[in-house]
Amino acid sequence: SAIDEPEKIGNGINAYLVYIVKYETDLPAFAQPANCVRRRYRDFLKLFLDLSTKYARFGHIIPTTPEKSLQTLTKVKLGKNLEEINCEIFMEKRRGALERFLNRIGSHPVLCLDSGFKNFLEIEGDLPRTRETTIISREGIRRMVREVGDHLPKIGKRSTETDMWFEMKQTQFENLEVQMKKLG
Repeated sequence: SAIDEPEKIGNGINAYLVYIVKYETDLPAFAQPANCVRRRYRDFLKLFLDLSTKYARFGHIIPTTPEKSLQTLTKVKLGKNLEEINCEIFMEKRRGALERFLNRIGSHPVLCLDSGFKNFLEIEGDLPRTRETTIISREGIRRMVREVGDHLPKIGKRSTETDMWFEMKQTQFENLEVQMKKLG
């Protein structure tokens, strides 16, 4: 698999990058011996999550995707083009890491035959999304605020539970402190 330079789609907060993914294979499981599709970072992340869910419990090591940089993501969304962002090095590292991710899956005897991997490489257009791949969505922010609100009352409550070992050590240190003051 090979991945071309990313292309910025849209402007402002709704902007995103797409990667041109090209592959060639001689595996009969694939409908086409070669293809070219456009994929967003979230599609790579979804593929990773799906493969991890299916195969990690059987001992298969799933290659990881590069981390998502919120700072660079913001620059991409607000910048007019990739040259103005001054983050070509980051983008090249990510492109290379995504390419390695796909090539490692493609060379794995089990993962390369996964239907999700085949769909990733063969289906034209957008792939179905999952909740886990979104960094910050409106619903994600609402859910986070609700969860924080649910936990706030619990934070303010003082625990009446005691740790006997800790209490004993604290008393010993307090006694040592008193003795040290007497010596000084």
